[in-house]
Amino acid sequence: MNRNVSQTSSGNIVSKSLPFMLLLIGIAGLIGFVALREPPPSREVGRQPPLVEVGTVKPADNQLSLEVDGEVVPSRQTTLASQVAGRIEKKSSACQAGNYVAKGTLLLQIDPSDYDLAIQRIQESVAQANVSLEEIDVEKSNLAELVQLAETDIRLQDREIKRIETLMAKNASSQADLDTVLRAEIQTRTNLQSLRNQASLLETKRSRLIREKESLLVQLEQATLDRKRTTITAPMDGVITDDIVEEDDFVQPGTALVQLEDTSKVEVRFQLKLDELQWLWAGRAEAETLSDTQHLSYRLPPAPVMVSMEVGGQTYEWDAVLARYDGAGINVATRTVPCIAEVANPRGGRLKSTSKNLSSMAAPPVLLRGTFVNLRIEFDTPVPLLSIPLQALRLREYANSAGSDEEAVRRNCVWKVEDGKLKVVSIDIAEELGNDILLFAEGSELREGDTIITSPLSLAVDSMQVRQASDMTSEQLPVSSPDSSGQHNGDAEMADGDGEANVTKETSVEVQR
Repeated sequence: MNRNVSQTSSGNIVSKSLPFMLLLIGIAGLIGFVALREPPPSREVGRQPPLVEVGTVKPADNQLSLEVDGEVVPSRQTTLASQVAGRIEKKSSACQAGNYVAKGTLLLQIDPSDYDLAIQRIQESVAQANVSLEEIDVEKSNLAELVQLAETDIRLQDREIKRIETLMAKNASSQADLDTVLRAEIQTRTNLQSLRNQASLLETKRSRLIREKESLLVQLEQATLDRKRTTITAPMDGVITDDIVEEDDFVQPGTALVQLEDTSKVEVRFQLKLDELQWLWAGRAEAETLSDTQHLSYRLPPAPVMVSMEVGGQTYEWDAVLARYDGAGINVATRTVPCIAEVANPRGGRLKSTSKNLSSMAAPPVLLRGTFVNLRIEFDTPVPLLSIPLQALRLREYANSAGSDEEAVRRNCVWKVEDGKLKVVSIDIAEELGNDILLFAEGSELREGDTIITSPLSLAVDSMQVRQASDMTSEQLPVSSPDSSGQHNGDAEMADGDGEANVTKETSVEVQR
């Protein structure tokens, strides 16, 4: 019995240890197989220069443009005030805020009764002055006849005196007769002088009446003008922005009645930086060679301006011209120069681009005040410029010469490729236009046709070797692999033979001016 039990236990132990023994035999065989296999031949992988994308330096166009934002303002806004006193007798239905009125449209009517009576009274006074002048003219005519008769009488008496003197010489007449004739002559001369004095007095009176009549005519003209001023009409084509008075209001001279905005043209107020104004000032250099340059110093050149506005997916344009400064100084808050552009035809908007879904929408009938618009000022450059892609712009820090404790100087630069090597070139930026950077050609190390790097690098050192993507075949280009976001990253490049990848990332570029 015991012998059977021990035999059974030994069989169980052997059956349980058999799999472990087989596993150990398999591991030992695998180790022996690997030990007997010859290792692959090793090869050294050389360090590869980083792969870069490049662009070309191109000449810029002679005509450039500045783009700024602005606000539409009225070119002229007038407040009509009463020039006479009176009651508002009538207010036209057109005289309401927001209505468009044409020049000469009746707006308000002040009661003209008092002014009509004043005109009538002055006209009667003028008529009375005319009658008085006619009477004086008649008196002058009568006096002229009397003077003529008196002069004839004096001539007769003179002959009588001579006759009596002749008779006295012949003792045919007495002294008494001569005295009588002399007294008659004196009396006649006295009457003649009195008539002449009356004629002079009538002439003076007539002159006074003429001056009084002229004064009455001036009063009549003033009364007629006041009567005309009781009718208030629109002095120009425009829109009423405010109607201040109502019917039956009593107004005095100087009382504001209506505010009217001129719509024949509008202005756009905007701000320009000093470096942007430099382009306009430079373009005016030839004009300032004229003898009269004082007024040119305070004027902007009449450069063409394109005003555009987007409404519901549609873009409209208006022609304008650079008119003047808005004031005579710099805005102390923004350190910019306020300027004015003039739109001669605010109703002449043109459709530039439109959305397919909104192609049937109506265009704005007029460029309204308060509208925010975009302005594009076009001008010719006085100096040659070069153009590079925005992606080629870099920033480089230089130690300050004043000492190590000072902040480093940051300057704009580009990476130029010469003979397969990277060269850091400092640049002076003239203007930034969208995706292009404009550089001054004079004094620059860059030339037209130079090759510059547009792709980012994690490390850039002067004279380092680089490879251009445009010089490599498709087999030589690295295979892009999907990154963690599921997109392919084609910027990964093997930096050395140890398999370390140098992955560059896009960063925003800040233009240092």
